[in-house]
Amino acid sequence: MREAPSGSLVVDLGATKVASVVSSRIRTSALPVLPRATDELAWLAAWIAEELTPAIHRIVVAAAPEMDARGVVRRWPNRPEWLGLPLGTALAFNGVSVEILADGAAAALGEASEQGLERMLYLGLGTGVSTGWVVDGMPVPVREPIDLAHTTIADRSAECVCGRRGCVQAWASGRGIMDRIVGLGLGDLSWNDIARRWSGPALAHVRRGAVDALSAASRVGAEMFGCEVVVIGGRLVGLLPGLVADVRYSLGDGTLVRMGRLGGDATLHGAVALARVLDQPLRPR
Repeated sequence: MREAPSGSLVVDLGATKVASVVSSRIRTSALPVLPRATDELAWLAAWIAEELTPAIHRIVVAAAPEMDARGVVRRWPNRPEWLGLPLGTALAFNGVSVEILADGAAAALGEASEQGLERMLYLGLGTGVSTGWVVDGMPVPVREPIDLAHTTIADRSAECVCGRRGCVQAWASGRGIMDRIVGLGLGDLSWNDIARRWSGPALAHVRRGAVDALSAASRVGAEMFGCEVVVIGGRLVGLLPGLVADVRYSLGDGTLVRMGRLGGDATLHGAVALARVLDQPLRPR
């Protein structure tokens, strides 16, 4: 992990955890589930405030929820109670600027920096499925919501947390894979159990659904910004042997599909990379 630039506090806000970087020091905590979403937001603001010092003048947040231009949560399937909460305002500490980046965009930037890629689509597998693009070495700022995680595939048998059926997230996220396995009557398997059985016949239907879902997202997402490289990463991809190769074979169109190198740390790496970009003085034209 590269150091965050002096004067910057970098935060990775996920569905189940939060992490921060000040200089080279990393701090992590579970994001609590409290009776009210407003209490959870207040807890987050207090947790971040503990990291502030007079030297901090910028907070860079890689955020899992979908935000509007004002920093208000407009969608978060994994924490739907956060709808309408003013995340940007809650983190607007006196004298400190706040930059909020979608977690998928941050992870995309992290993997692009790690792998030396200038243009790519990123699909990250964790509790949900995060997506992001890098073009000319920088994350693409998407003004309107483009959520490949909720693109649907032909098999609509899987119900998604968003209320629809057949979403990419319902088939390829950690929560979706677990739900499919339980639906097959295989019980509550650990991820180590899933890793051992992933290539076997018992999980063939689950595996096929995940491959089809990620292939569909890759086709749509790569075409949008002319990406010839797709990186599938996140904390779970290393626990699903052969998944990346299966998606590459399923696409069959020459798209280069790579495994992410940073695992679940890609988002934090990318947020640190953005903080370093923002710390650079503007060059006169």
